[in-house]
Amino acid sequence: MCNRAARGAGRNLALRILRRHSQSDGSQCLGDAGFTLVEMLVVLVLTAVMAAMMVGGIRQMQTWAQLEKRQYAQSALEAVADHMAGELAGALSLPLLDRDGEAFIPMAGSSDSLRFVAVIRTGFSAKALRETWYSTEASPTGTILVRKSRPHRLPRQDEISQVQSEELYKGVGKLTFGYLTRNAESNMIWLDAWATEPKLPFAVRIRISEVIEGSELNASRTVSLIN
Repeated sequence: MCNRAARGAGRNLALRILRRHSQSDGSQCLGDAGFTLVEMLVVLVLTAVMAAMMVGGIRQMQTWAQLEKRQYAQSALEAVADHMAGELAGALSLPLLDRDGEAFIPMAGSSDSLRFVAVIRTGFSAKALRETWYSTEASPTGTILVRKSRPHRLPRQDEISQVQSEELYKGVGKLTFGYLTRNAESNMIWLDAWATEPKLPFAVRIRISEVIEGSELNASRTVSLIN
């Protein structure tokens, strides 16, 4: 409101100066009337003030846009982390089916991918027992967080693999997992991989990050599992 009032006052003053000179001598044109040095300085000062106000307003709008973009990205990361945590909380101690020659393995995970068995949503109201895994994939537009799943049963010989793939988040910076277990000294420790244990870890930590306008945004969840 103050900026608009100042700009309006500046324009009115400049117009009054021009009008006064144009009407000072009816036989002279505006170019012959001339301006005093003080009047020219006043116009220049008012022009500079209005330009400064406009630049300040543009910068403020840019700041608001950047803040809104970061807030939107943070909300999206939190929603994806909640979705992953909700599915992972239902992990079951059932074997992964395509690990030939290996012992009972209910979960296989590394620092940037995770695979487990759970009852997950497959439609608006439908649920099914499926092997599910999270990982990232490179694309021309950036890194994508992907969730894949398939029925938890051995496929028939003539059956095509029913793997469903879903893009959960585009532009993810990093995806990391951690696995909580107990070492030989009965101390609780976090591991970067879980590949050969015949049981589920006590908990899984999920961390998703993204860089927006030079700022790193993070969303993390720790999911307790029943052994």
